[in-house]
Amino acid sequence: MDQLPNSIVATHERPIHRFAAWIGWRSIRGRYLYAASAFILLLIGAAWVADVRVQHTSLRSDSNTVERNTIRRSLRAITDDLRKMESALHEFLLVPAANDRTRVETQLNNARLEVNRLITASWIDQNENTHVTLKKLIGDLQQLSEEADRLMATRASLGRTALPNVDTVLPLLHDNFRPLLIKLWDGLEALEASVEIRSVEDMSVLAQTADELSGAIWLLVVAGTIVTCIGYLFFEINIRRPLAQVASALKAEADGVATVLLTHGSTEETNDLITAFDRMRHQVHSRQKRLETILDNAAEGIITFDSSGLIERFNKAAERLFGYNEDEIVGKNIELLILPDVGEKRKGYAQHFIRTKMQQLIGQEGEVTGRHKDGSTFAMALKISRIALDGNELYTGLVADISERKAMVEHLKNMAEHDGLTGLYNRTYFQQELERVVERARRSQSSSSAVLYVDLDNFKYVNDTLGHAAGDQLLIEVAGILHKRSRKSDLIARFGGDEFTVLLYDTTPELALSAAESFRKKLANYNFRHEGEQVDIGCSIGVAAIGPDTTSAEEALSHADVACHLAKRNGRNQVHAFVPSDADSVAAMSLDMGWSRRIKEAIEHNHFTLACQPIVNVATGDTDAYEVLIRLLDEAGNLIMPSGFLPSADRFGLSTEIDKWVIKNAIETLRDQRAQLPGLRYSINLSGQTLSNPTVCDLIQQILWETELDPSALTFEVTETVAITDMSTAQTFLSRLREMGCRTALDDFGSGMSSFAYLRDLPVDYVKIDGRFVRNLASNTVDQAIFRAINDVVHAFGKQTVAEFVENERIYEIVKEYGVDYAQGYYLGRPDVTVPCRAIAERLGQTPICHIR
Repeated sequence: MDQLPNSIVATHERPIHRFAAWIGWRSIRGRYLYAASAFILLLIGAAWVADVRVQHTSLRSDSNTVERNTIRRSLRAITDDLRKMESALHEFLLVPAANDRTRVETQLNNARLEVNRLITASWIDQNENTHVTLKKLIGDLQQLSEEADRLMATRASLGRTALPNVDTVLPLLHDNFRPLLIKLWDGLEALEASVEIRSVEDMSVLAQTADELSGAIWLLVVAGTIVTCIGYLFFEINIRRPLAQVASALKAEADGVATVLLTHGSTEETNDLITAFDRMRHQVHSRQKRLETILDNAAEGIITFDSSGLIERFNKAAERLFGYNEDEIVGKNIELLILPDVGEKRKGYAQHFIRTKMQQLIGQEGEVTGRHKDGSTFAMALKISRIALDGNELYTGLVADISERKAMVEHLKNMAEHDGLTGLYNRTYFQQELERVVERARRSQSSSSAVLYVDLDNFKYVNDTLGHAAGDQLLIEVAGILHKRSRKSDLIARFGGDEFTVLLYDTTPELALSAAESFRKKLANYNFRHEGEQVDIGCSIGVAAIGPDTTSAEEALSHADVACHLAKRNGRNQVHAFVPSDADSVAAMSLDMGWSRRIKEAIEHNHFTLACQPIVNVATGDTDAYEVLIRLLDEAGNLIMPSGFLPSADRFGLSTEIDKWVIKNAIETLRDQRAQLPGLRYSINLSGQTLSNPTVCDLIQQILWETELDPSALTFEVTETVAITDMSTAQTFLSRLREMGCRTALDDFGSGMSSFAYLRDLPVDYVKIDGRFVRNLASNTVDQAIFRAINDVVHAFGKQTVAEFVENERIYEIVKEYGVDYAQGYYLGRPDVTVPCRAIAERLGQTPICHIR
């Protein structure tokens, strides 16, 4: 049979091994079990032997006692029977009577029965002397019976009448009978004496048994004492001394003295205990070393002190923090490290600190003032935990120098409250302070303040043309101007972009308006210079008073914002104070804001559409180009003309975004159409905001490169009013378009009645004469003279003219007669507001190829 694997054999042997180890002689348990088992068996055996002896002796004694009592009763009964028999015999001898004779016989029979009963007793049978005595007694009783019968027979023969002398007859009669009766009584007394002797012997046996049991008990006591002494020696050697060694080693470990070496004992338990203690000691030392390493390398200082403030432990970080060595500071009071609060003069500050402030710092971090060894102070974070050891309270404090952290927090707070560029307060802080001012005004019912909303007028031009760095520099300089012109108590903030807000405390509406005018004049007289460029800035300021009737900070700021927008709408570089009648303007601005949202959605979702109006070559009558016009589609698909949304777009700075949408879609459409109509050209209008945004030129150049469209197919128009507002910007923008190969046009020329001189400087290819000079050409000689003069001057500058608003044949004939190059108007063609591409195709006899939407 194959041998079982070792693992299986080991598995089967493990319970046996465990049981053997459990009861082994090497273990305290095993030795105790062996000793206890032997002692218990000894006690059980002794108890059993004693019990058997006692039971046997007791049973024997009880049996003998019963028999002796029976024998005593029988002997007494025999004696009584003999006495009664003697009495009956005397009576019969005196006066013979039948009943007396019967009585004699009966008593003798009873005596014989008792004697026969005695002879069957086991004690009598076992005792030879007693048995012989009883046999003699039976023989004597028989003789007595015979002698009684003889006497009664003799007496009976004498008769009843012959009465003998009692004194002479009875002795005679008793000569033989009396000795037999005495002999019987002696025999009965001898038997009783034997019984008593036997009783004494039984008592002697019981006493002997008791003595023997007493000796056994003392023997057990001695054995128990010996076992107890042996057990104590075993306990002393194998248990108490090893435990005492372990206890001594534990105490030494607790006191931190030298390590006590332990020797292994003779029992497994003590060896296991010593091994476990050595392992525990090793683990404790290892953990203590790791803990000390952690404490010494902890970034935070750790101080342990008692309830009176005396320092018990001081780690390396605390040494570096305070400048004390641990040996210098242990045992000193913690008040040496913590500076009392300002104004705190009481003695025993440490106790006060422990009773009050320290309780507040348990479990949470607080800030106190720490003191270095050299006496210098620093901001210190302190977090305390409390533990109870041996009924005493100890405190552990985590300390750290938070000077840098406080400085950083202050810096972060400053950053959170101030604008990073200008150093002024930011929008968030201003709004919070405005809320406090409004609430204070409502509570006091007397204080009055004001908020100014300042919006720079030409910041966008600087930022777009001179660059963002120039724009940032402009904002910094404007912030400095506002700060210098304000009172120290006033709060100035950069609200966002080129917008500033000023909070004037404790002022009146009149003084607030005067302060706003002072800010406006200062900025109006300020010229921004950057790399040789000089720009007039200016600003529009809205003023809103804050009083008890102001419901919220939002309302005050909204009033100032509305006032600023009204100042811009009224021509910029103005101050406007909000009055209740401006509510209508607020409604209008709300409408503008609604248009702003709709315009942004239209740009994002392509809700705009293009309409194209033909531009006719007057000399040939051919359509050379189309002016691209924009329309907005509402939710129902109805067209909204430019006058409905362009003013709002201009106010909210969305005109450039609209122009970008038109440029992108118009160029893409023109590219597709020129595939079949190579000579087709578009004329696109640009807003004033677009002229100040140089990125539009980049967009045009990018789209031309992507579509590969001939730049000469595009003409970009700007109005005269826009051009003369900022001549340098217009010149720069139009020049760059011409450099790309595009053509340019000046729209609505003559509307401003400006000098013709600037035409020499503007880089335009076409001049579109304002429609008000064309509309009445057929009937108004003054308009004819002005129209002719404009046409001639433009031609003199080498530019071509375009007559707008040609609404009938007569006007068309006149402009042709005056030598105008191009004409456009309802007579020549209306803008197709539904499908502009189809209108172009149909006019040129081609199939429509695109649809702008």
